[in-house]
Amino acid sequence: MSELEKKFASALRRARGEKSQAEFANFLQIPSQQSYSRYERGQIPDGEVLLTIASKLGVSIEELLTGKKAVSSQSHVVLPEKPLTDQEIPFFMFFPDRMLYGLIEALTAGMKAQSEQNQRVMRRGIQFILRELERRERLSTAKK
Repeated sequence: MSELEKKFASALRRARGEKSQAEFANFLQIPSQQSYSRYERGQIPDGEVLLTIASKLGVSIEELLTGKKAVSSQSHVVLPEKPLTDQEIPFFMFFPDRMLYGLIEALTAGMKAQSEQNQRVMRRGIQFILRELERRERLSTAKK
């Protein structure tokens, strides 16, 4: 399990407190206790679920995934007119972490208004960003 997954799982367990997994899953609008249980074991959900969880808990996606308080939970990222292509996505590698978390929030928030094809591209972008953040976390941990 990556550090990002560990921190996410830990944040959920702390937020749940004494509630049962089923009660907390219901509060977070997660369809089943089994799905929620996977998240507490470190599986990071797709962007829409991640945004819903962060919103219900009153935190940013960045804070949910890292435990670090974000300066602002508001995203100042403007979505591109067209979905990004696979060739454009690697440019995210050079963005600071805070911008990547903002991109996840912006992509997720704008997803429902998009066509199914655009949603697939946006989901791939979110998955790429999450993998990049995990890669950075592994590098950071290895240097310590």
